[in-house]
Amino acid sequence: MSKNWGSSGYSHHFIADYILSHFPDSLLQEIDDLKKTYEIFYSQKKLLSIDIQGVTYFFPTRYRENRWGWDGIIEGSPEAIAEIILQDLADYNFTTFNKRGRKITKRPIRLDKNIVCINCGAVGSIKRYFFGIPGTSKFAMNLAKDRFIIGRGRKKGDQEALCTRCDWTGSTEIYRFSKKKL
Repeated sequence: MSKNWGSSGYSHHFIADYILSHFPDSLLQEIDDLKKTYEIFYSQKKLLSIDIQGVTYFFPTRYRENRWGWDGIIEGSPEAIAEIILQDLADYNFTTFNKRGRKITKRPIRLDKNIVCINCGAVGSIKRYFFGIPGTSKFAMNLAKDRFIIGRGRKKGDQEALCTRCDWTGSTEIYRFSKKKL
């Protein structure tokens, strides 16, 4: 992607329109300033600001910054960039749809060795539950690796993860937008 990817004004306008058409009940407001800014609202709350330089998020995301610029994009069409933004909206629990009209689901939450327990502060002690008994195939063994194995099927109301240090149990959703550095 060229350095002047958004400079024509058409690309970021396309992205704003694409998001609007795949994000029901959202509202687009065009601001006639020098940068030609498009703001996307949902229930009267501003969620996104899209201009010639990039996009600004007004809700928590997986990114360290609330803004990323078009000049940092190496490759991808405006449609692909809009799909990434729609995925970010879906991760925050908004109902969005992809280009085929299918509902976009949240990304899975990765629990790696740097995750910090919210209860005791231990690093790397959060493990997912593995419901059932893992098979003997290599795939099944890898799936169960680094998980706490429960010998029964999952039941409604079961927690997703636990801390091996303090016995905290809960949902992995609290780690979706965690930005805590070690």
